[in-house]
Amino acid sequence: MEKLKACDRRAYDWVRARPEKHWAKSHFNVWPKCDMLLNNFCESFNNVILKARDKPIITMLETIRVILMKRLHIQRAKVLKLSGEVCPSIQKFLENNKKEASSYILVWNGGDKFEVQGWNGDKWTVDLTLRNCSCRRWELTGIPCVHATSCLFYRRESVEDYVDHWYKRGMFLRAYEYLLNPITSSKEWPLANLNPIVPWTNIQKKPGRPSQHAQRKELDELEAKNYGIKRHGAKYTCSNCGARGHNKKGCPEPSHATMPSMSTRKFKIPVTIIFPYYCFAVFLIIQLLILNLL
Repeated sequence: MEKLKACDRRAYDWVRARPEKHWAKSHFNVWPKCDMLLNNFCESFNNVILKARDKPIITMLETIRVILMKRLHIQRAKVLKLSGEVCPSIQKFLENNKKEASSYILVWNGGDKFEVQGWNGDKWTVDLTLRNCSCRRWELTGIPCVHATSCLFYRRESVEDYVDHWYKRGMFLRAYEYLLNPITSSKEWPLANLNPIVPWTNIQKKPGRPSQHAQRKELDELEAKNYGIKRHGAKYTCSNCGARGHNKKGCPEPSHATMPSMSTRKFKIPVTIIFPYYCFAVFLIIQLLILNLL
């Protein structure tokens, strides 16, 4: 926390305002047997129903129902094929701990407590009766940590026997023991005395980037039409006769068209006139260079 305070004072104050049990594993409750700080369950569920979310409400619910119906019996069939009592993902975690357990030094007190020392000098205390370790990983997850695994190897006991019952085969079967019954198509469903569902209308998306902020419109903009904007109180001056109240387009006098002046007229010199002068200038430059070299 001191490092966070030195880095960003506002972030430090924001974290400090929240209870420690919501963001620090050292203050987590050990009853749920879960040390996850992030909620990945909702993200996993959203990933499964990704194809069903953009469908109408009844079609979406039917798609989710079929997905759950399949998942229930598939997961139950996986557990029935297991030979051990621990779930597959937890068994992989235990196998990794067993590989690392040999790198620790143990000091046994003669009972159920051990002092475990790592290769860098760090020490932890393990109590096999209370099933806890000073690293708190065993208490938080319900799975023996690497320090407890090393102690169980010393006692020649099975690590799987010390795994919490939440990760056992029987609890997994209880989670998937329920079944979803199949149903008929919507044509055979009983009619309900409710208002019909309003059909979805496909709104054509306008081209271009949508506006992020609604712009406040003035009175003249609200009254404007597609062909232009009305200018209230403006007086026009005719450029043909000089009178006010109309423009040149609505002038009753005959048009006095004049040629533009020399100052406003734009002349373009043809390329055929410039090209001979350009060639002559290049010829002179080449002659001068030859004379300088001689």
